[in-house]
Amino acid sequence: MKIQGSVALVTGANRGLSAAFARGLFAAGAARVYAAARDLAAVTLPGVVPMHLGAGA
Repeated sequence: MKIQGSVALVTGANRGLSAAFARGLFAAGAARVYAAARDLAAVTLPGVVPMHLGAGA
């Protein structure tokens, strides 16, 4: 799988295994990593772009 220069979205990336995936993608050279979570303040990974993940209307 080519990660260098790619764009990735990781759901639940504010903790646990998903946070490790987000860190790993960024470390492997992903151009942009989006981290979806219900609580944006909980996404504290440097360089990772937080996105709100919540219930729709």
